[in-house]
Parts: sequence; C-alpha cells; structure tokens
Amino acid sequence: MSRFRLFPLVLLACTLLGGCKKATEPESLLIAGASPLRSRVELMVKTFVAANPNAHVVCEAGGSAAALVALKHGAIDIAMLSRPVAAGEDDLYLRDYLIARDGLAIIVNPSNPVSDLSESQLRRIFKGETTKWKDVGGSEGKIILIDRDKKSNLRQSLEELLLDGDTVKNASMALAASGDVIAAVKATPTAIGYITLHKMSPGVKALRVNGVEMTKLTMLSGRYPLSRSFYLAVHLKASALAERFIAFTRSQQGQTMLAEDGLLPVY
Repeated sequence: MSRFRLFPLVLLACTLLGGCKKATEPESLLIAGASPLRSRVELMVKTFVAANPNAHVVCEAGGSAAALVALKHGAIDIAMLSRPVAAGEDDLYLRDYLIARDGLAIIVNPSNPVSDLSESQLRRIFKGETTKWKDVGGSEGKIILIDRDKKSNLRQSLEELLLDGDTVKNASMALAASGDVIAAVKATPTAIGYITLHKMSPGVKALRVNGVEMTKLTMLSGRYPLSRSFYLAVHLKASALAERFIAFTRSQQGQTMLAEDGLLPVY
C-alpha cells in the first residue's frame, strides 16, 4: 500500500485515539541591553540554542537603562546590564544575576618609570589633553597613545569606565588584537595602551590606578577602579527558557566561555 493510500487510515487512527500530538511549538527569548556584553552573550546563545534546538533567541544592544525600561514593560525577556541596578530602577519583581566582571589593564613599557596614575591623569591622557610623560611624573618623551579598533569591546569599556562616554583623542594608532597592542608597547618606551587581565604579558607593565593594582582579587572586590560587573536581569515571573539560559551563563561551561572572551568569571 502506498504512503498516500495509507494516510487516511493514519488520520482515522489519530481521530479515534483523541488526535495526533502536535509538534512542540518553538520557545522564543529576546535579550537586550549593554553593548559590551552583547557579543559575549551572543556566543553563549549559539551554544545554548545548539543544545536547545526548539529555542529561538535574539540578542540586541541598546544600553542598560533602556533595557531595564523595556524589561519592565514586557518588551524583552532578559536585560543585559553593565552596572548594578540603581535604587530608582529597583522593585520587588526585579531579579538580577551577576555573571562576570570586566576590567582594563593600562599597560606601559617596563622601562617607563611611571607605575601609578590616578583616574583623572589617565582620563586626560586618553582624551589627548596630557601629551608628555613629564606632566604625570615621568621622564621626557611624548606619550604614544595606542587605542583599540572602533568595534572593539575593550574600546567601549574604556569609554564607559574612564571617559564618561567620550572617545579617545589623538591616538597614534588603533589596533584590533591585544597581541598587537602588547607588541607595540614592548617596542615603544613611551607608549601606553590597554588590554584585559588575562592577556597580560611579562613584556609589559600594568599601571596601578589610584594606587590599586589590577588583580583578580581587586577586580572581584570592586577595589580596582577600571572594573565593573555584568548582570542578566528578569522581571516578574521569568519564562522557563529565560531561567535555563541564565543558569547556563552561570554554569561551568558558560563561565568558561566568558573567561575565554576576556571577562573574569565569578563562579
């Protein structure tokens, strides 16, 4: 009997048995918020969806404040935050989950006598207002400022953490890879650049900021000034899919993925 002649019999059997089981409907999840977290979350989304083929997940940028507003209005399921929830943004129905910390190491050539700069001094350097090392307690020489590529997550982090949203001014070059920044600083005695903690190399020197050395401990405690926390937040009763995704980001696999992308895991 052909498949086409058999089909009416199958349909009749389904009717007699109370109907055939419907295919599982896809689950959707909309995530939006802090731009520096987006690319990191998108990497985890790919892995998460591979293990949950029935899930449809979209991740968009938009900023922490806007994401919280959208979350409370039900426009998104999960908000990505690059800072703690402010007192005026909090309520009984909001839950935020710490997933990682971020930090910038300001690096110079080991021959540079400067070992400690304040946030104010660094801000003037990266805004192009201070151009000579002697103006911040160093020796003679022009400051060779090394920026990162415009699409770099680290550049966005520097602008938010140090420059109050402003951009780097008068940079001598803009490099995409941390390895290239390290090589340029190694080769240039008067250079200054920035990388993440896990990219630190013996050939460069990380400056203390406001007297605080950058270490995992000072980053986790929040003592190191150029560090911040990343959260995922939900509002009201989160969907089972949202809960599963947040649990994945805090799992060993998710935390490893965040670490491989330059963030400091917290679990």
